[in-house]
Amino acid sequence: MTGVSQFSRRTILAAVDILAGWGYHVQVDRFVLEHGLENVVGGGSIAAKAHALSGHLIENTDALNEDGENLADVVVGQLVADAIRRSTTGYPREFDLGTINQNYQALNRGFERDGFTVEGGELVLSTKSGPPVMLKGGPPPR
Repeated sequence: MTGVSQFSRRTILAAVDILAGWGYHVQVDRFVLEHGLENVVGGGSIAAKAHALSGHLIENTDALNEDGENLADVVVGQLVADAIRRSTTGYPREFDLGTINQNYQALNRGFERDGFTVEGGELVLSTKSGPPVMLKGGPPPR
């Protein structure tokens, strides 16, 4: 994932909104540290941190992380992985597409606009000529 981000402004904003659901500053601060963004995302409320993060990602869509991957793509991928993890039902817990569609409507609209979908609990690139392409997105911080 190099070059300009695969995700639009609206998708980045919707993905970063997931941070507010974490509820603890330490989780957000750890996430920021893991991505080398501690000088970009300062103190304040979780909402202020999310605002600073989304602004940076939108203004720097071609920024790379220390592994040479597109920073916005990696951050969005990890936030989406968290949303997918939270979109489960039943026992044993299984991914539920209806839950993610209901709880993350703005994110789903962004995916559709950007050519992505969630299938089987994975964010995939929609392709008209072949099978879906799985995207990289590690587990969210705990």
